[in-house]
Amino acid sequence: MGYSRSAHAALRFQRLLDDMIEAGGKHEVIWDAPDPDKLSRQLREAMAGAATHVSEMPNPEYANLFKNYKVCIKDGAVIAKPRVSTEIVAVKRKVKKSYEYATTSEQVAETCITEKYVDELLFRSFIRSEKELQKLEKWVSTVEYKLIDHGVGMGVTIVRKL
Repeated sequence: MGYSRSAHAALRFQRLLDDMIEAGGKHEVIWDAPDPDKLSRQLREAMAGAATHVSEMPNPEYANLFKNYKVCIKDGAVIAKPRVSTEIVAVKRKVKKSYEYATTSEQVAETCITEKYVDELLFRSFIRSEKELQKLEKWVSTVEYKLIDHGVGMGVTIVRKL
């Protein structure tokens, strides 16, 4: 069974709609009712009717109530809860770590695989021979890493591509 979307449904519960507008969409509005199921349904119908018949409403803000509030029942009371739409932005911090024990390309690769939550791995003790560097470059090209060679005696850095 769908909502009654008549303007009359909205006008019958104008006082309750005004309470919701007064709360500004930031606070819950609670009404005690002898039959909370019936009141919650009528309130939802009033909100739907106000959204459908905006031109016939005494207050144009009634049109936004249906998308700004969610009506529910708790402990025998009807509650209009704000539908708070907050944007959550996750900020990922870059994790850097230095390793002194890895001297060969195999040890560097093994460390990169086991330390999967580290974004930048610095290997100061990497023994930089052409053979070891070529093996490391070959391995890095097959996985999602980037190799930074700091020169003889300075080590290498492996950066995870995000």
